[in-house]
Amino acid sequence: MAACVKERKREGVSLKKDLLGLLGELKEKTDEMQSWQTQVRAILLERMKKRLEGVEKDLGLDPQRVAQEAALLADKADIAEELSRLDEHIKQCRALVSGSESVGKKLDFYCQELLREVNTVGSKSQVSQLTQIVVDAKAIVERFREQVQNVE
Repeated sequence: MAACVKERKREGVSLKKDLLGLLGELKEKTDEMQSWQTQVRAILLERMKKRLEGVEKDLGLDPQRVAQEAALLADKADIAEELSRLDEHIKQCRALVSGSESVGKKLDFYCQELLREVNTVGSKSQVSQLTQIVVDAKAIVERFREQVQNVE
């Protein structure tokens, strides 16, 4: 029985290391998403300007109305809330993993929340570079979820 307890502790230490490593990777991806946030707005506005070049005058579009539409488009692509929640969920997961209580069900819940936020960023993404970061982040969350299944 002592050997079983010893092996369980060894496995727990290894699992904790893996989980914290995955959370670190996810945090890096979240930081990458954050760095793209301001660039995305500029890219979207530039795309809209190019599409409307020359068309504005031909169609008699009001420049002020075009600016309002551009602002709405940029607002729909805003991922600040999702990134904030992702950061908070990552902090909570780290705290749970670093604790000594039984946290399997709580971590499983946070896996769902992490995936929900990453998916929302992906659905708002209109830039291929950001979408690639989201795909990488989803893969990390899935690996994290698989490991969480081994936690009591």
